[in-house]
Amino acid sequence: MDEAKALVKYKDNSLIPQDKSYKIYRNTINKYFQRKNICKTHGLRHLYAQQRYEELTGWKCPAKGGLSRKQLSFEQQRIDKAARLQLTSELGHSRVQILAVYCGH
Repeated sequence: MDEAKALVKYKDNSLIPQDKSYKIYRNTINKYFQRKNICKTHGLRHLYAQQRYEELTGWKCPAKGGLSRKQLSFEQQRIDKAARLQLTSELGHSRVQILAVYCGH
């Protein structure tokens, strides 16, 4: 993410150009990926979330074979919760429950 942010001209703004809506820009990006024969790009978000979860916690997420939240110790549950809150924010979501789609329960 830091590398992507470094490429942005106006650091306090969105990666989406100001003259385009999210929908229009998403369509532009999707067409670019289609021309390059790149598909299933949302999987990159899953990969990022899973790798970032491991960076923040020190262990694999449940979706990658790690322990479920019920199997974690009390201290690990605390770390898991903090990591999920941070990662939810980094991914631009408002509800931590959405992270279960990326990382598992």
